[in-house]
Amino acid sequence: MRYRFLLPFIFSAVAFAQQPSKQNQEMSHTRDGFMQGRMHHAIAKGVTLDAKTDSSAHTITLRVGPLNLPANTSHMKMPQPPDLVWTIPVTGWLLAYHPKLVDATGDSVPGIVLHHVAFWNENRSDFLCPNKEEHVFGAGGELTDWALIPGFGYRVEKDDRIRIETMIHNPTSTAYDKAYLEVTIPYFDDASPAPVKNIYPTWIDVGTCGSSSYDLPPGPSKKVASVPVKYSGVLLGVGGHMHDYGQQLTLEISSARDSSTDASRTEVSKPEGGGSLGVARAEVAKTEASKAQVSKTDVGNAEVPKGGVVKAERAKAKEPIAVLPAKTDAEGHLLGIPVVMFFQTGGYPIDAGDQFTVTSAYNNPTGKLLRDGAMGIVVGYFVPQEPSGLNALRHPATVPPQAHDSHSHDMPHHSTPPTSHE
Repeated sequence: MRYRFLLPFIFSAVAFAQQPSKQNQEMSHTRDGFMQGRMHHAIAKGVTLDAKTDSSAHTITLRVGPLNLPANTSHMKMPQPPDLVWTIPVTGWLLAYHPKLVDATGDSVPGIVLHHVAFWNENRSDFLCPNKEEHVFGAGGELTDWALIPGFGYRVEKDDRIRIETMIHNPTSTAYDKAYLEVTIPYFDDASPAPVKNIYPTWIDVGTCGSSSYDLPPGPSKKVASVPVKYSGVLLGVGGHMHDYGQQLTLEISSARDSSTDASRTEVSKPEGGGSLGVARAEVAKTEASKAQVSKTDVGNAEVPKGGVVKAERAKAKEPIAVLPAKTDAEGHLLGIPVVMFFQTGGYPIDAGDQFTVTSAYNNPTGKLLRDGAMGIVVGYFVPQEPSGLNALRHPATVPPQAHDSHSHDMPHHSTPPTSHE
């Protein structure tokens, strides 16, 4: 069974009209990261959020719209929906996210017109980057489905504020009037003992804890960055997010006991030999029978979808645990990124003090620099060994003033294949 995480996902710089408290000053950067950075747009008029809860079916359906989508219009030229806030109606767990696009009659609208949508929990900080709000869910033009993972759920409290950021475009020759984005979310009510374990969305970004977008040079290139982990636990699985001309994401783990890598390092460079990094190396996937026996909490027996690579041994100071080659069309437009699952064997173990390192490889054939043309994010779910250790990430929501003529998005172009970078 294949599960998707994209998101991962991801992904508005909102000006505050009043002076924040000290705590809010610390959180004031939460809308400057994971995604798309420094883009200013006119706001689309009349777009609202409708939320309906079916308590008998235990589902919540969110509906954002209407969205007017003239043909052949880029995201830079199209008025964008305002940030909308969904107030959580229950205390319990969100289990999955099923997005789709429809018109006013309920007929399907092509997913490609959704540049991305991202959900941010204004009441929680991200556990890897506490200067940011927790990025709960994201989807793009592929309308990536975040399927239920048996035994796990995302914990929410009644009246939590989930900010919904949506960006649209229409690279097609067909106009769509009054389209709607719908996201169906199954949930569990609060119960004791808890029916599921708490999961934490994990966004491992080559932008580390800053803006996700970066300039894409012509030709082959790669960007590498690392972020430390403060909590022990397990990764249940990972997927990824890139843009057009993306070739591959690689996730490595550095052990706390023998890693000497600077956690803040980041680099953008051409790969050696000028070759593409888009093909996963087969030798990374090999696990010989003569090597040390792998424990049940390792990932040697995990199901690996085609194109995903898992490394089971943890003997090296830095080891690749997932290689995610991007799938693109003949013109380099992103079609998809594989998912590697670890949860069937208990999850991939992470120790406090370990370090995630992500490498994002591209090959830009346009011959020119594409400003903010790239992102590289590995997205997954983390289960902490001591859940109470993350309780301090909760905080009161910061409520910004309403935007007026324009706003800026600083979130990922989640799994969208944009057709131009303007």
